[in-house]
Amino acid sequence: MTNDLPFTEYKFEKFKPDLIIWCVGSEQNLYFKQLFKVFEKLGHPLAQRCVHFSYGMVNLPSGKMKSREGNVIDADDLIDELKVLAEKETREKKKVKEKEVKKIARLIALGAIKFYLSKSEAAKDILFESDKAVSFDGETGPYIQYSYTRIISILKKGKSSVKKALSKKIDYNLLGDKKEFALAKELSIYPEIIKKAAKELKPHIVSNYIYQLAQTFNDFYHTCQCVGSDKKLTDARLKLIAATSIVLKDGLKVLGIEAPENM
Repeated sequence: MTNDLPFTEYKFEKFKPDLIIWCVGSEQNLYFKQLFKVFEKLGHPLAQRCVHFSYGMVNLPSGKMKSREGNVIDADDLIDELKVLAEKETREKKKVKEKEVKKIARLIALGAIKFYLSKSEAAKDILFESDKAVSFDGETGPYIQYSYTRIISILKKGKSSVKKALSKKIDYNLLGDKKEFALAKELSIYPEIIKKAAKELKPHIVSNYIYQLAQTFNDFYHTCQCVGSDKKLTDARLKLIAATSIVLKDGLKVLGIEAPENM
């Protein structure tokens, strides 16, 4: 603490931040309460500009990771394990050329880890299960990535692209199906989701939202034919899903996850 007191003052003086956030595990909750209380007792103005972003522990199916017992998983080892699982899942889809499998598997593996760790409230302990994290079904990063690639595929089928679809002038009255309305409504709240997550320091709000958006899109996709004989309706629906792709891609980016166009 005798180091943190002057060092924190130094950071404020040198960088002049609005806020300093310590991302440290929940085992240090008491320490940070004490540190910030000392600033307060000293009457220091920076006392109100210090935040501890507390996060829980990551456990394995075999139990809590303990360095003294040697059952701590190295990040590189975890990535390698998920890359193997992701390669298997990718090959089963049979839509990716073999030379691209490893590259896409790495994006899926990293997306799986980041999403799995961010989908729960940070302060809670979580159980990390590799096979569930890399699944293309359920509340996972690969499910959302795959939803994005599905949209890109539909646009290509309709001889369009995100930019081209968005540039079209459409008759919004054609989007009268309740599934279309549900998707448009879900898209409309994205700016508020981002503001709320940033204000409350809760990245899981973004994770939960993009998962719900992916579900809403897939629900729409299984009901509404996007590419059909009616050109005006096709243009309207392609514009709707193009907008969806932008939000999915941006939401993934906020979490540090790439959105591959082919999976």
